[in-house]
Amino acid sequence: MNISKLPFFSWILSTHFCCTAFEKNYTLIGKSNLRYKETLTYNFLQVNAFKCLCTPEYTGNECELPFSLCTKRTPCINGGNCIDKAGTFDCQCPQGYSGKFCDLNIDECSTNPCQNNGVCISELDSYTCKCQKGYSGVNCQINDNDCAGDPCENGGTCVDDLQSHKCICVVGYTGVNCEHAINHCVGEPCRNGGTCVNTPTGYNCKCAPSYHGCRCTKGKITIQACWNGE
Repeated sequence: MNISKLPFFSWILSTHFCCTAFEKNYTLIGKSNLRYKETLTYNFLQVNAFKCLCTPEYTGNECELPFSLCTKRTPCINGGNCIDKAGTFDCQCPQGYSGKFCDLNIDECSTNPCQNNGVCISELDSYTCKCQKGYSGVNCQINDNDCAGDPCENGGTCVDDLQSHKCICVVGYTGVNCEHAINHCVGEPCRNGGTCVNTPTGYNCKCAPSYHGCRCTKGKITIQACWNGE
């Protein structure tokens, strides 16, 4: 029946959220062309007479439920915390991650933290510096003490250098660590069958019979201390 064609009618409209629908049990009071007045009551069966178009932040038949992108399956990965917003979401990422879905591992080496040519290795929320020889520390900022352990022998003095050390040797010694005694008898400085005796500061010649002098060049038996053949 087309209720708009009834002589007298009234109905109640209900507005709910975004929708308009007829209530149940509408009463129509009309006067027909007959000799008597009658009251007609129509019971309308309410079917899905409306559909709600919800705003982004709500869902449900009547837009009564907050819409959540985080409820069933969070889009945030790597331990990110999903936060609902109006029709969308934000991911609150743990340290070491970034991006819309916390899908990007932050490059901890992007600021070049390693000094003195150290090699940076990015890790989760941290980094490791592989230092060159002679350096140490978290960022390879420490010049190691290359004199640790007293590498210089025979009374030599150690001087720390960049990635190395130098030894200042006492008289009579040589070598990187002053480990070699200088052999002043090299070249056989003693003449006429004399025997060379090496000393820290030079050499002595033990001359054969009938010779003397620093290099046994004179005719007398003696032992004298010599320096550089004098």
